[in-house]
Amino acid sequence: MRNDITIFIKDQTGGEQKITGGGGSNTNNEKVNNPSSNENKRHSMLATIATMTAMRSISYVSSNIGKWTGNSQYQAAVDVVQRGLGYGAAFAANVWVGLATVALDAGTNALDYMYEKHWQDIQTRQAEARAGGKGGYRRWLVHLKYG
Repeated sequence: MRNDITIFIKDQTGGEQKITGGGGSNTNNEKVNNPSSNENKRHSMLATIATMTAMRSISYVSSNIGKWTGNSQYQAAVDVVQRGLGYGAAFAANVWVGLATVALDAGTNALDYMYEKHWQDIQTRQAEARAGGKGGYRRWLVHLKYG
């Protein structure tokens, strides 16, 4: 049912202007009171929960295959396949999303490598110092003591 609104405006000269606009029906109220809309929301929520549960289960299983089988090479292969599928899905969604995903992954891998390298260098220097090797504090003390 359409409710038109008509406005009459009189100006100073006595002329009259008529403006007609469509009031229409409020579509927001219809959506709120529409039972099929509530049913669609419920199905959408259930589908989202099911999708999240399935994704979490797949992630859990694929992350623990190496632990369960005792085969780290098999786990590494599963990780490579999973990463490849992720890249494929990102590129399928949008080329720019795919490129951003690859760039972000490369950046985080570089940061992880630098972090690990830094701590390996520290451990190497500590081991050399304990053994009295180059750059160790023992060599410096021996040099001071015996001149």
